Amino acid sequence: MNLKRIKKIISKISSLFIIILLTLSLYNFINIKILKKDLVTVFGYAMLEVISGSMEPTIKVGDLIIINTKEKNYKTNDIITFYDEENSFVTHRIISNKKNKVKTKGDANNTDDGEILKNKIVGKYICKINGLGKTIAFLKKPLTIIIVFITTIVICYITSIDKGQELELKKREQKQFEEYLDDKEKFIKKTKQNIKRRINRKKNKKSKKGRKRKKGKK
Repeated sequence: MNLKRIKKIISKISSLFIIILLTLSLYNFINIKILKKDLVTVFGYAMLEVISGSMEPTIKVGDLIIINTKEKNYKTNDIITFYDEENSFVTHRIISNKKNKVKTKGDANNTDDGEILKNKIVGKYICKINGLGKTIAFLKKPLTIIIVFITTIVICYITSIDKGQELELKKREQKQFEEYLDDKEKFIKKTKQNIKRRINRKKNKKSKKGRKRKKGKK
């Protein structure tokens, strides 16, 4: 794999990554700052940054957790996210499950949270991505959106220049190749003509020798 191809692949990956970041940033900004939503969901799934160590070592501070907000079937030992009395998000484990209520407790806590109504549950914990929560929090900032937007424009501009240069180079190479083919064709044609001349010369010499022999016999 040559250097140009590697550069092209890196450029495409970088552009795609920045576009995804920009999309996430704008999506988060619109939902949280403009629409005033507490939770941003995509197809029923939401991402949350962990800011406390109450679920350590299962879930650590700075982790990004993904929850399913469509899940309604909760069981004992499930990890859920719910609204507490202050209307903040809490992610703890179910230790007791009743018809309309559940009792939860953080894995690192000594005491439970008491009973909460199931209608306070936001979603069920699916998985986590270690340390990515800080990145998501960073993406929610307006300054981040501006930086990502400017970076995207710069990369697109550089990519367009590279594409222009690459196109110009291809045209130049195509022209050189056509000239090479033309020169090659001329060379082959000239070589054929030279060979033909030599053959004709040899034929003429043989013909002259034959005539001389006939004259000598007479």
